[in-house]
Amino acid sequence: MSMTTAPMPSATNALCRIVDVEQRNHMRRLRYLVSDAAKSLPTVTEWLARIEAIQNQALSQSIEGIWCGREGRVVIPVSPQSDLIVGWYNGKVEYSYLT
Repeated sequence: MSMTTAPMPSATNALCRIVDVEQRNHMRRLRYLVSDAAKSLPTVTEWLARIEAIQNQALSQSIEGIWCGREGRVVIPVSPQSDLIVGWYNGKVEYSYLT
């Protein structure tokens, strides 16, 4: 009789659930930080600095070169699962969030 060891399905499932929870928590935190960056109607420059301070490479890369004009709204793909939405008017960021 040959004995082989294989990972227990329940242990594998538990590990997958832990990873999923960690990823969801990370996205929640990013969503909060992006939303919080627009509080108190910062100038576009202040908002850009706040987003850079989050130190997320995908966010930092997505905001490069997006500003044009006195007012605007952009939807920028950050990852396959989320977009960064930012709106500004008269040089002030009015809202920003991740979908």
